[in-house]
Amino acid sequence: GDRAAAIRWLPAEAAAWPEIADDPPALLIHAATCYGRPHETVAQLVEANVIFPLRVIAAIAPTAVLDLATPMPPDFNRYAESKADFARWAGRMAARLVQAPMQRLYGPGEDGAGVVPSMIRACLSGAATLDITSGTQRRDFIHVDDAARALALLARRMIDGAESPSVVEIGTGQTIAIKDLASLIARLCATGTRVAPGALPNRPGEPPLLVADPRYMLSLGWAPRISLERGLAAQIATYPPSSQATSRAP
Repeated sequence: GDRAAAIRWLPAEAAAWPEIADDPPALLIHAATCYGRPHETVAQLVEANVIFPLRVIAAIAPTAVLDLATPMPPDFNRYAESKADFARWAGRMAARLVQAPMQRLYGPGEDGAGVVPSMIRACLSGAATLDITSGTQRRDFIHVDDAARALALLARRMIDGAESPSVVEIGTGQTIAIKDLASLIARLCATGTRVAPGALPNRPGEPPLLVADPRYMLSLGWAPRISLERGLAAQIATYPPSSQATSRAP
């Protein structure tokens, strides 16, 4: 499989950074993030998504930076705005910056607040209905294993100094409507839960379509290997049948 020559986890404590700066890394992968959820303040969001990574770049001077970005437009919410702010400043500070907007990741171990685990828990709990928004929004879902292979390939090329676009989109290039995703999950869970589109309001300003253009990654020989149905079935299998819904699905 894809391998990196050496990986070092950057400690959060700035006191340890000078040692790393003595031997600057060929590549810094910026994956730390704060989504600005209800228990997270604006100050925490800006610190995690903008200030902290910029301090790291200034301290250790990596040859290149790979930013795991969001495909959401900057004016959608504070999280998307903060990611755009980081890219704007990092582009001035880093010798080379490549943004990799990540489409909807899913797979084992996914954050429980995500759309897929929320739907799975609701169905496995035996809920009569799965309440969702209109469900007409179309999204590009990519399995975490496929995304990891794409990022490993891109990172290796950056370490080797190969040219690449400044923005490399990570996704399958295929979309599914959220209501169809909900129906698929309900069918795979086989608990009799009925999908109820329109039971929840749509989020203001939410883009109707988000999909990657994977042509660059495909040109490198990468391609997604895990179909949505196969990936969801495997993810559902990791949940105990007694899983309880703790939140409503989007």
